[in-house]
Amino acid sequence: MNKLISIIVPVYKIEPYIRQCIESILSQTYKNIEIILVDDGSPDNCGKICDEYAAIDDRIKVIHKKNGGLSEARNYGLKEAQGVYVSFIDGDDYVDKSFYQMLYEAAEKENCDIAECYSVNFEDGNIPQGSYRSGQTCLSPLEWLTESNVGDFLPCVVWNKIYKKTLFDGIEFPVGRHYEDEATTYKVVYKSSKIVRIKSALYFYRQRSGSITQLEKSIKEINEQYIALEEKCDFFRMKNEVKITKFAETKLAIYMISVYKIRKELTGEYKDWRKNIKKIFNDIYYESSIPLKYKIYLLMFIIFPNLCKKE
Repeated sequence: MNKLISIIVPVYKIEPYIRQCIESILSQTYKNIEIILVDDGSPDNCGKICDEYAAIDDRIKVIHKKNGGLSEARNYGLKEAQGVYVSFIDGDDYVDKSFYQMLYEAAEKENCDIAECYSVNFEDGNIPQGSYRSGQTCLSPLEWLTESNVGDFLPCVVWNKIYKKTLFDGIEFPVGRHYEDEATTYKVVYKSSKIVRIKSALYFYRQRSGSITQLEKSIKEINEQYIALEEKCDFFRMKNEVKITKFAETKLAIYMISVYKIRKELTGEYKDWRKNIKKIFNDIYYESSIPLKYKIYLLMFIIFPNLCKKE
């Protein structure tokens, strides 16, 4: 018998999009699901829409709560989830009808704790096209946290995956902070035994004008992402995972370079970051597994800091 998958959807001020999101989940070819819609105190009609769907499909449960942010909404959903697997979908995104079927089959076939796929970014008004590609790759946590950590794949996001729910025992999303995915996903991956990545693109990520990810970063947002990445480095240092730590440091340095000019303009501070980036470069220089292109990128910044681009 197929195992239950709990799908957690935080809902806040996304009235134009929530129906598409819910409909995409209800149309899944994989049927053994529970859908937990967490109305995070949304001031529009989102709560009513969620209740409307709950009245017509008994797989849907709605939680109405005071606004506490995305992390708190996900944490509420985790406490209610009854599935063997758990998944997160942002309420303004949606998924291909085969999303859960393909991830579940891959996870079960390969005996993996996590299954993930590729995603498609799209803007309002566009109709994204997914892709079905055969083949998959199995990764150990070490491989995922190194090979993927600074590559083209987006390992920090939580929404393109299914997880064994037990992986979240003792782990919560940080309440009141941005970049909650970056601060959480690596801990869950590190607890897993194996991850399978399928080559299909089945998750549709909406890029909205005016959303958090589209606004120019404030110094608070810059610092919060910096803290999340620095915490990752500290986490793996404490675990004595030297190789993973060096990859985490590389990602931290790349991020610092990407927002260097913005931070300098907003705060006037730059010497401390240049010093830290140089320290990281010296630390990873002799690590043969770090791709050469990243070492060159850091070195070019150290020599010519004013040539770096804004993120």
